[in-house]
Amino acid sequence: MRPITVCPSTLALGFSTYCPLAKRLLFDGKAVSHIFPEMSPKDLDADRLQDTVQHIGRISLSGVQPKFSAIVGEDLRLRYTRDNERGHFILKPQPSSYHIINREFCAANESLTMQLASQVYRIETAANGLCFYENDETAYIRDCRKMLTSF
Repeated sequence: MRPITVCPSTLALGFSTYCPLAKRLLFDGKAVSHIFPEMSPKDLDADRLQDTVQHIGRISLSGVQPKFSAIVGEDLRLRYTRDNERGHFILKPQPSSYHIINREFCAANESLTMQLASQVYRIETAANGLCFYENDETAYIRDCRKMLTSF
């Protein structure tokens, strides 16, 4: 796992996980890990991918980038939603489309854009940040419980 030195949400220096402000905004103050302890959708076997994709229909967002529904489990770790669960977070992993150049930067680009909108231009945005799969792949995460403005 690659070391990080900034908060994966607010970009504050000196943090190896979510800073206190990010924990408050994204996770209601809970100490949630920035590691998403499941495999990236592109690495899932066909059955597990089908099970995970089944819950995409519960998210209503436009755009071409794949979106998954996630929650914080009782162990304070992020995970994909399961049957009869309502997701609290929208998770956008790296797209798999071959025609997207530099697709490994899509999550970071969306997170940075949202942080600029919020921190520099004072545009009200939903709490958001990055999380990381165990293979170091980055995913964008956004709180959909308190979404105010979406881009």
